[in-house]
Amino acid sequence: ISNDQRMHLAGQDPVDRLLELVRASIHSGAAHIADVKDRKEPRVTNAAVWGWEPYPMREGDVLVTEWRGKGKCIGYVSGDDLYLDPDTSYAEVQALAFRQQEPLSMTKQMLFTHMKERGYLQGNDEGHNTVRKTIAGQSVRLVHLAVSRLFPDGEPTTSASTSDPKRQRS
Repeated sequence: ISNDQRMHLAGQDPVDRLLELVRASIHSGAAHIADVKDRKEPRVTNAAVWGWEPYPMREGDVLVTEWRGKGKCIGYVSGDDLYLDPDTSYAEVQALAFRQQEPLSMTKQMLFTHMKERGYLQGNDEGHNTVRKTIAGQSVRLVHLAVSRLFPDGEPTTSASTSDPKRQRS
């Protein structure tokens, strides 16, 4: 790493760096975000944006598109709400940061506390930086953010679609 890069990184906000690494993990295929209801591809938005890939499959004479998450699931989305798994998301972004030879300088707890102090968290239970949320019938603790915190310029678009799997006769 050059001196210019070190100086830039030293001045980079750790919360912004965390969100940058979450985006990079998803876009690189190292991680994905699932639907809050069933842990499958997000249906309210473009699944490809959230780290899912379409796989065409044949069921008899019908072509069906199945979506598969790339990498580890690091969180969930529902409308404008993003829920990050604090352990998995931090581990994935820290792994990416190490591969870039630019590890995060704060612990998971410190980063999420900074997010809370800056008003980035949509909600949190008393004494926690997380909320308890039921995901596919299981109660878990998650960091609750607005989708706009991850995509401040609006959610990127791709050519893939997440409408119900397309069925075509061939």
